[in-house]
Amino acid sequence: MKRNTGMSFAIVMFVYVAPFLFTAAHADTKSSCAKGPESPLVLWRHVSHGLLQTNLDSSPRMNGQSVPRHVYFLYPKAIAAHANELFIFDSGHGMIFRFDQTRNVLHGFARLPASNAEVDLYVDTDLSVYVADSHNREVRQYDWQGALVQRYQNKQNLPQPVAVVAAPRDANILVADGLRAIVLVFNRLGSVTGSLGARVMQPVPFRDIVAMARGQGQTFIVDQLGQLVYAFGPDQRFHAVFGEDNLEQPEAIAVDDYRRVFVVDRFDNTIKVFRDTELQAVIAGNSDAGSGFQNVLDLWYSDGFLYVADSANARVSIFNVLPPCE
Repeated sequence: MKRNTGMSFAIVMFVYVAPFLFTAAHADTKSSCAKGPESPLVLWRHVSHGLLQTNLDSSPRMNGQSVPRHVYFLYPKAIAAHANELFIFDSGHGMIFRFDQTRNVLHGFARLPASNAEVDLYVDTDLSVYVADSHNREVRQYDWQGALVQRYQNKQNLPQPVAVVAAPRDANILVADGLRAIVLVFNRLGSVTGSLGARVMQPVPFRDIVAMARGQGQTFIVDQLGQLVYAFGPDQRFHAVFGEDNLEQPEAIAVDDYRRVFVVDRFDNTIKVFRDTELQAVIAGNSDAGSGFQNVLDLWYSDGFLYVADSANARVSIFNVLPPCE
């Protein structure tokens, strides 16, 4: 059997070149800016597959050597990233993958067989990964290699956890429940210390929480049925509400370093960009920047990049985020 030397050379070159490309993409965000209503997003690349790194005893073998398994995403539903590590929940595989962005290598992180359940991911700066698992009615904290660290549960007030964020300043974990429309505040030991809602602004309560995000010292909560985004300050007090005239079916949210809030609107398949509660830009699903979004279910911002879980396209799209021209 002939060895595919061309393919081997290409893989080796990618391993060496990819880190420089990743660094160059960061540099691109500083060389230009978004003017007014122009899109702040520039497509960097799509991630649709990777080489799965498996245990040598269980992986296929050829001539006594393990053969890498090429895995394509089927339906990525939740994402979170920090530095080089990208965590992806793919409901088609029933698996959370850890993706090495410089080497294009996948690691099996945690198995979630209930693929129809609502799942949300949050990765902290120490690479602790929090998984909101509505099927098992809990949030689980893992270390970066997938070892279980802590469980966050509350049978009475947390029957359907759908979103989780970690608040580094006060070391709290915030968990949103989709059934009770409330956000519980946990300490790091797993005890409930408080809550946000059910009434945040009289007489308007949360109605249907589907997503949360942290950014610029604030917590943002997406109420899909109310067609609103609520903002809470560092002290967990209500700060602002927006989107009433602009959102029809908000689904996911992310916050960049420039006070801009990105909200997925599934009604028209767009990403809507707000700044200081005002709509600034609309990125259409069929635009050049979007490259044809289809059923985006999650967003994540980290280190100058916006990650988009483009579920029906079976990929994660990664965009450079341009700073505003100010």
